[in-house]
Amino acid sequence: MHKHWIADLTDFSPINLGGHWGTKQAGFNVSLSGLIWLTDNRNYPCHRDLICGTGQDETRYSGIYSWFRGKCEIYTYPHLESVLHDPGVIKALKSLIGVHGLTKTSPVISNCSREVLFLLGDD
Repeated sequence: MHKHWIADLTDFSPINLGGHWGTKQAGFNVSLSGLIWLTDNRNYPCHRDLICGTGQDETRYSGIYSWFRGKCEIYTYPHLESVLHDPGVIKALKSLIGVHGLTKTSPVISNCSREVLFLLGDD
């Protein structure tokens, strides 16, 4: 397993690094097949360190998990937004329900437009 991946998110507790992603933010990458790698901000310079695999398993679609001001939100970059219709990508994002402060009512937000795209618990 890649040294930067968090294998068990049961007790996920990211460092409030305030570095590459900002205060109370952590990066993640997803694949079309439903894999997701969420950083705990330990030893992470950027999203490139969360890329692995090939084809459908390549974790190349990026976003940010934010718990700023007590709100737990997911932000999507345009490349990720272009594949949000894909069932594997949705499965990966929904797998974050219950991790840290994320719930079914946590919004998935466009990082560019700042519009809420859906809630993690939406069907």
